[in-house]
Amino acid sequence: RALPPSKPVVPEPAGEPTNREIVQAVRDWIETSIKPHAEGHAKFEAVVAMNALGIVLRDLGAGVRAEDAALAEALLSGTTTLAEPGLLAKLRRAVLDKCAIDSPKYAALGAARADWRG
Repeated sequence: RALPPSKPVVPEPAGEPTNREIVQAVRDWIETSIKPHAEGHAKFEAVVAMNALGIVLRDLGAGVRAEDAALAEALLSGTTTLAEPGLLAKLRRAVLDKCAIDSPKYAALGAARADWRG
């Protein structure tokens, strides 16, 4: 005997989109709807916008921020110096993390990782 026709499954709403989903949607929209029809400087601006949104996406995906306001203030005021054990390694990691977010194709990034992370 034949099975009764199944009812179409409607996905449940997943709630509000995440910041990552919003940024990705805008980047995709620029890439598929704006950039292909743009010419000259407008096309350049679309690429710049896409690259900026790519940086934001990588930053959101990193899960941690490379900035540390308290550490910066301590270094500027002289209450903390590079003589503090582990500080130079922490700063190097922060630089590598920031470069990986801002410029993942930076040619020297791999060499810096090898030198600084051993």
